[in-house]
Amino acid sequence: MAMSEFTHDQPETLAREATVYSALTIEVALYAVLAIVALFIRLFLIGNAPLASDEARQALASWNFARNIPDGFTGSPLLFTGNALVFLLFGATDTAARLLPALLGSVLVLLPALLRRELGRIGALIASILLTFSPSLVFFSRDVNGVVIAVTCGLAALVFAWRYITDHHVRYVSLAAVSAAFALLS
Repeated sequence: MAMSEFTHDQPETLAREATVYSALTIEVALYAVLAIVALFIRLFLIGNAPLASDEARQALASWNFARNIPDGFTGSPLLFTGNALVFLLFGATDTAARLLPALLGSVLVLLPALLRRELGRIGALIASILLTFSPSLVFFSRDVNGVVIAVTCGLAALVFAWRYITDHHVRYVSLAAVSAAFALLS
């Protein structure tokens, strides 16, 4: 009887292992490599160049807010708040000021994976490769402004809205609404 219990559990264990291994495909590995490369490109020597005047004004307003000093700057509210939190956690540096756009620029590289059905596997992978090495996207991902944040959140809102239209899952409406709200805040 103990032997029958052992043999009964074994196919379930193998099925669980098979689903874990089937999720780890070459395609998933390529997206992971692209995400790591995109993050590396955007973070490599990010703090070496000094902030431009517009970037410095945005960063200074966030730093003043983090130190409870009133500042009347009106820029990207999402970047302003995010930078204030980053400054509280890591201190105010040029690298810290550029951290959020660099991270969200790296997330943008993975969004074509959500459109694999529409673009095809190869098409979505090529789109991610192009976004990884795009000079303009790398530039704006290393700049303290809300452009990359708005583009990433706006594209995510469109992707999730499209997912809702095609799949009719309510969670996609929620994700689209949150992404659109973040896009508007940036």
